[in-house]
Formats: sequence, structure tokens, C-alpha cells
Amino acid sequence: MKALIVDDERLSRRALRGLLGHLGVSECEEASSLKDAIDALTQERFDLVFLDIQLRGETGFELFERAGQLELPPVIFVTAYDSYAVRAFEVNALDYLMKPVALERLQSALDRAKQRTSPPKSRVETPSTGVGGAALTAPATELSKLSPEDLIFCEEGGKARFVRVSEVVLIQAAGNYTEIGLQGGVSVLVLKPLLVWEQQLPERQFVRVHRSTIVNVSFIREITRESSSSHSVTLQGWPRAVQLSRRRATELRSRLGV
Repeated sequence: MKALIVDDERLSRRALRGLLGHLGVSECEEASSLKDAIDALTQERFDLVFLDIQLRGETGFELFERAGQLELPPVIFVTAYDSYAVRAFEVNALDYLMKPVALERLQSALDRAKQRTSPPKSRVETPSTGVGGAALTAPATELSKLSPEDLIFCEEGGKARFVRVSEVVLIQAAGNYTEIGLQGGVSVLVLKPLLVWEQQLPERQFVRVHRSTIVNVSFIREITRESSSSHSVTLQGWPRAVQLSRRRATELRSRLGV
């Protein structure tokens, strides 16, 4: 895999190049401006472009406008700002990484890039419209593992936002939908089976506590034994206690060391 790093800061380019080398991407070229980037893309073939947004006197988005007839390889934005995420995906960016880039998060982006360039396989369709026009989508890959820093695109009431996987409090089955619960009791419905979420979510952070519920262990505040066969879990930022099966209660207590 050959990558082009476009960033006006030399130290940032060097840091990203080092991380890529650690992950096996040894062929890297650098550009400090959009002009240099277009020149490089015209002369050589690249598999990936890592593009900063705030460049000196210009923005990374201008690359798409100035490329003309040039066919751009997949673009991964690398920036210190999270306010451009929606626009990044509007130009069909492959991924959106925040500085300083975490090695695990970079690996996830590279895996996604490899899947895009691989021969087509059966894929999971994640986008769907939910009740009231709400929708939530994740990157459409073949049950690709999500990292805590991955972004979930969420659209509700005509407004788009991105939610990090680590910010998801719980996921519950709701008929043909699943309910994605966020802090403050906010929830969004999506047509995506609970089983798919269970396979995609980070196992160290998410656990199934009931046949219809997955919770983020980071938000667990209390496990209550209501009877010999009934337990419940209280989650930070979620207004309702969650039912916990007896078997799952034992497994969860063991996992949490309580």
C-alpha cells in the first residue's frame, strides 16, 4: 500500500509516517500544500491520501475541487478539529481521524481501506431510516470491527451528527429495529440486528446483559439484585434501569470483579 500524506506541518507528517511504517505501510510520499499534492497525484499512483483540513491559506476540501479530472484515491482526513466531520463524509471520505492519531484507530482506517479495494464480498447494509425519519449508520463493511473512537453517523429530525462508539450507552432490540441509547436518555432507532452490533462492537467495552440488550460497561453504575432470579443494571446518563438475566448477572459481576 502506497500513501500520500498532505499536511503543512512537517512534524505532523513525520509522526503519521512513523505510525504508518509501524503498521506496514512503508511507501509514503509527503506534500505540504495542495499544489504539491496534486503534482504528486498526477505523477504517481497512490492507494490512500491522508489529508489535513487546516492547511496554510487553504483547506483540504479544496483538493476535491482542484483535482479536476484527476481520479482521487480514497481520502482519510487527519485533523485536530471534529467540526468538519459531516462535510468530510459529504465528499465521500473513507475515514476521519483526530490528532493525535491513535495507532489502533489508524489500523482500523487501514483495514477499511483494504476492504474497499478488495474484490466485492457479501456486505452488511447498515443505513436505514427509522421511526420519525431518524436514521443511524455505521461504515458499510463486512461485519468490520468498530473501535471506541469510530464515528457513527446519526441523522434525526433533519439534523446530522456524529457519535463516537465510546459514547453509546446501550443498544436494545426494538422489533425490527435496534434502539441506540445515548447520554441524557436520547435514543435513535435503526434497522440493524442486535446480533450484528454484538459482532461489531469492541468486546472489551460492550457486553450483552440480556437477550435484547447490549450495554457499555463504562457507563455501569450499579447492579441490583431484585429477587433470586431478577437483576437490573443502572447506567450513567440513562433514565431507566436495564433488565439483567441471572446468568448474565453472574458473568457481568465476574467480569467487573464485584
